[in-house]
Amino acid sequence: MASESCARSKVVKKTLTLGQKIEVIRRYEKGGTGARAIALDFGVGKTQIQNIVKRKREYLEDYEKNAPINKKRNTRLSANEDINKLCWHYFCETSARPVTGPMLQQQALKFAEQLGVVGFKASNGWLESFKNRHNIAIGAKVTGVTGAVAKDWPDRISEITAGYSAEDIYNLDESGLFFRTTSNQTPVLPVKGDHSYFSREKQAQDSLTILLCVNMAGEKERPLVIGQAARPPCFKNVQLSSLPVNYAHNKMAWMTSELFLDWLRTFDRKMGSQDRKVLLFLDHAPSHPHVRFRNVELVFFPPSTTSRYQPLGQGVIHSFKLNYRKRQLRRVLQGRQKHREASGEQLAREVSVLEAVQWVSSAWQEVPQRTIQTCFRKAGFVWRMSAGIAEPEEETGEAEDLTYNRDPAGTDQLTQELFGCKFDELSLIDRDLPTCDMEGRDWDEDATILLDELQEETREGSDNDNEEDTTDNINREESSVVDKDKATSNTEARDAEPHKDNPIKDLNTLVELMKHIKHFCAEEGLGDLLNSFHQADEMLNSIWSERQGAAEN
Repeated sequence: MASESCARSKVVKKTLTLGQKIEVIRRYEKGGTGARAIALDFGVGKTQIQNIVKRKREYLEDYEKNAPINKKRNTRLSANEDINKLCWHYFCETSARPVTGPMLQQQALKFAEQLGVVGFKASNGWLESFKNRHNIAIGAKVTGVTGAVAKDWPDRISEITAGYSAEDIYNLDESGLFFRTTSNQTPVLPVKGDHSYFSREKQAQDSLTILLCVNMAGEKERPLVIGQAARPPCFKNVQLSSLPVNYAHNKMAWMTSELFLDWLRTFDRKMGSQDRKVLLFLDHAPSHPHVRFRNVELVFFPPSTTSRYQPLGQGVIHSFKLNYRKRQLRRVLQGRQKHREASGEQLAREVSVLEAVQWVSSAWQEVPQRTIQTCFRKAGFVWRMSAGIAEPEEETGEAEDLTYNRDPAGTDQLTQELFGCKFDELSLIDRDLPTCDMEGRDWDEDATILLDELQEETREGSDNDNEEDTTDNINREESSVVDKDKATSNTEARDAEPHKDNPIKDLNTLVELMKHIKHFCAEEGLGDLLNSFHQADEMLNSIWSERQGAAEN
């Protein structure tokens, strides 16, 4: 009975004609009927209706130019190009389970039939050409998961890593970061099973996805930061190559298979240039395709074991997140001294994407090498002596490595006020923030619908390039918070003789001035100089924290 009920309620997958799309637009704009109701009336999915409404200008132009009303989609340059595009996205988005050559060929034939392409055979020659074009090995052997369960995984680690030095054993993971919100502002994470596009898009405005990669010797790769826009306004004149991190974008600020493969190709080339063969341990995220490269062998943790056996999850990400929050809290404390009427939430919102990526870089650099080495050991990795690298000392507790992370003055109280937790718990506030699309695309959809979805995603990605970031606009001007309070604490300093002709009246003024200098460098595209001032700002903030602590004592 249940199966019969599902069969009756299942929506028939089809593509609407131009005439039907015009009717959808008219009904939607008339009001009173939502996308879900219209979708049911036309027998299609809600996503297709939403896409039609978003692209209404294109469809109305086609209609006004007397295009056939039974036309289902715009003509593309090459039918084979469409098949190849669909196959590439199919491979990227489904290869969390290995995709074999015959599987891909069968899928290609299905796409060709649905697109009405005659004569396409998905031959072995086509398959080889597809693999060469994308530089991938289809049907890659998955190291580490066959027959492996949690209880015997430590023994498997020793087998897999035999013959590799500590420098050549890597771990990679992504972590979500609410970079400028507090617990009072954080968008509510969708409950399990709630895949609302709009709730996730709202999260993306205030979140970043950070890819971190380390090796067993404690060496760190440059972080990859994924934001929502390709060039936020604060990046206007900043060369991406001058940023202290690698930056990529996705409309949901998520990792995707394509972004991951781009990063992996760069990492593989780097290892090849150093004549190294390395292991890269990672989890089974949908954005991690099972592929082979010349110099990097992917090793996947057994399902449901990453929290226990992934080194980055044993304290490295925790340390990194606390380093970032320390900078966020310090910025709020500094702002309060100058803008006394501003709330902590208002001051936290002033952080721009540019400042966030600089803090990410500094927070990552601050993670001690010894913490990384200790976390590999806690995850069950056996140390092997490497030239010039001593075995790490016995761990004395994670807290020892992290105590220095807390600024001495006012941090604990402010943490409670803004986040409602202790400082050491701040790494948990965005623990459940998604870093990739866990729902995935429905590859049983008709190929014409899938192509329309991909085209819409491409269009939205380019639209995001021009989206305004209200926080960045605030930072380019004297902030609205700044105007509320003219920093009365500087009045006494203004009368002091030593500062008579010096515009810098005290340390707080210097902190504020440094902020404006960094914004000026960003506006003028002075990337290298911006990085230098950021380093100086780090030193200045350390001095500020020390003096605040001394003043309280």
